[in-house]
Amino acid sequence: MSEQEVDSKRQRLEAYFEEGSTALMYAAALGHHEVVKLLVKAGADCRLKDKDGQSPLVHAANTGSTKSVQILLEFGNADPNDTTGQGLPLLANAVAAGSEQLAELLIKAGADVNAAEGGVAPLLLAAQAGSTKLIKLLVDQGADVRAKSDSGVTPLMVLSASGNLRGTKVVVEAAKRDLILAEVVDATTENGTAALHTAARQAHTKVVQELVLAGASVGLRDLGGQSALGAAFDGLQAVAKYVEEALQEYSDPNDRKLGNDMLARAAGAHVEVMELLLAQNAEPSLIDKEGNTVDAATIVQTYRSLSRDDSEAIDGSKDEL
Repeated sequence: MSEQEVDSKRQRLEAYFEEGSTALMYAAALGHHEVVKLLVKAGADCRLKDKDGQSPLVHAANTGSTKSVQILLEFGNADPNDTTGQGLPLLANAVAAGSEQLAELLIKAGADVNAAEGGVAPLLLAAQAGSTKLIKLLVDQGADVRAKSDSGVTPLMVLSASGNLRGTKVVVEAAKRDLILAEVVDATTENGTAALHTAARQAHTKVVQELVLAGASVGLRDLGGQSALGAAFDGLQAVAKYVEEALQEYSDPNDRKLGNDMLARAAGAHVEVMELLLAQNAEPSLIDKEGNTVDAATIVQTYRSLSRDDSEAIDGSKDEL
């Protein structure tokens, strides 16, 4: 085949349809990977975009055809740093969708693991998706664990808030490796909230332990003056209010034993977090919802006594049997 014939063939392959799509785009969008391979080997340009700004690679990714994506990246001139029609980096889009295989293909082909759009980095999206595999994949390829959203939210904060212990450990280990551990664990949002605050408020005890072991500052306060211990106490008060409302609606609010039993069980994790933080010499003075100053150690003792009363009641009933 002459050079002129090859050029003519290539031009026919890239001929746009009325809506601005090429044959390769159609094949990619339909997931016909064998046709995609045939067109690519015939010289089809993988970087042309339709009127919506989408290339064959984007069409293949949107369809979920990883085979087509692999062909476009390995045999064609597809750009692993391509963006969707909305301007979102393709890697970030894959991570947000939780597509581990697609993300791996893009990274292997050289996609920028720190490419962000609108202040949202792939690692932050992986944390939101809760995928430890994606988090590790990105971190191992050099993703910046200090990445922040426009409001200052970091991957570690997202993982701490959701109680994702494995993901938290991956980020902490990466920060330790890069000698930026203190900067990462004590990073704060624009409101001064740190990862330890969010983990404590949600009573994710094991995550709190991991952060404390990593050196997170238990004395760090947000712009409202609240510490991690205060955040845990806030969570405890929210649980207590929920139990009180449940008793009012579904049971006898004057049934003290039932109320204490429900409260002890529901508040157990928050009490455990408060104990853990007090053991790290956290400032014990707190402000309750009514604006009164209370002592955290006293609060813990009070709730622990509820648990003991419940245990004694159970033991007593066994003796009667």
